[in-house]
Amino acid sequence: MIKKLLKENILKYKDFEEKENYTQKRYDYDLNRNELLKSCNYLFNEISKKIVDLNNANSIDINLNINKGNFVKKFLKKIIRKLIWWMLQPIVIQQKWYNELNLHTLGMLLDNQKNIYNLIETLSNQNKNVNDLYIDYRNEVKLYQNSVRDRIENLEESLILMKEKIKNTPQNNVLHNISLIEKKIDDYIESNSLDDIVDYTNFQNKFRGSYEEIKQRLNRYKEYFSKGDLVLDIGCGRGEMLDVLSDIGVKTIGIDKNEITIKQCRDNGFRVYNEDMFIYLKKIDDYLLDGITCIQVIEHISTKKLVDLIRLCKDKLNKGGILILETPNPRVLSTFSINFYVDPTHIRPVHPEFLKYILEENGFEIVKEDYPEYSWVKDGTMPKIEEGIIRNNEEINQRIDYLNNMLYGSTDYAIISRKI
Repeated sequence: MIKKLLKENILKYKDFEEKENYTQKRYDYDLNRNELLKSCNYLFNEISKKIVDLNNANSIDINLNINKGNFVKKFLKKIIRKLIWWMLQPIVIQQKWYNELNLHTLGMLLDNQKNIYNLIETLSNQNKNVNDLYIDYRNEVKLYQNSVRDRIENLEESLILMKEKIKNTPQNNVLHNISLIEKKIDDYIESNSLDDIVDYTNFQNKFRGSYEEIKQRLNRYKEYFSKGDLVLDIGCGRGEMLDVLSDIGVKTIGIDKNEITIKQCRDNGFRVYNEDMFIYLKKIDDYLLDGITCIQVIEHISTKKLVDLIRLCKDKLNKGGILILETPNPRVLSTFSINFYVDPTHIRPVHPEFLKYILEENGFEIVKEDYPEYSWVKDGTMPKIEEGIIRNNEEINQRIDYLNNMLYGSTDYAIISRKI
């Protein structure tokens, strides 16, 4: 019974600790504490009674109900009492030992009960201290939150005022005017193409190469497409890339702004539209194309439009679709002295490292960085030094290779990428 009461009260105490609402915890705790104190007092009294009972049990009175009489009766009574004591003595000793053991155990339980009572008092005091600390902490946090909120509001007001001041400064107005001028220059360049000045078809034939020559160069790109693919050629010109892809069963679409070359493509049976590349890409469905080729185009547009073009190409390609961008190579100095500035519509060259970067930043993986052999400058390369002529000829030949690559290397390059 005593163990059962102890167990029930300990379980009640644990249940009190696990309750979630803090205010309810405090109320339940006070109730349980009073119950525990009552139980402790009750147990203390019960144990004290048990100790008294055990002490009384240690003395055994063997009382035989034999009427007083003559000497014989007294003598028999004495003998019978001694016989009974001799028979009961082992049992009495065992009982006495058992009672002493119980007495010792109850004493230990009483000590433990006192310790539990003291522990409850200690926990009660600690809980009160924690409660006080929690209330103080909550008040401090609330004050800090209010202070931070006020500072944020003040900073936002200051930021708005600062923006207004910057917007109205003369320097900002100058920068805005410069931006407008730059935009007007870009618009003027685009609106006054080479077609308005010279016959661009004859210009390409003279400086870029014949139809058959260009088609032969573009044959290296057909390995990236399969029969039945739908491929858009941006700036298709005379249709060399359309011809290469059609030979392997690829379905093609071309867009260009030159009426003469568009007519030439249509006469050859190709599907070609007179469309601005940005307008056309925006109006077609997403994920429509398996591939996009853009040969010698990106050097004609600004950096911002190049990034916009790559993002549009990503939207229109299927997953795994191929994008091929070919352009003059700024790593080779001959590019500028021989080819680049012959065409006045070229705005700026695009460095291959920058082109790879913006492709990867916009959801493409690089398949190949291609430097075609046909565009190497064959004349003017420096010969290597024959072995044995000088002691360090190998080191000098390495430097000659570097200079040859920088001066007479591939004047064109292409980045072949795949949509991730």
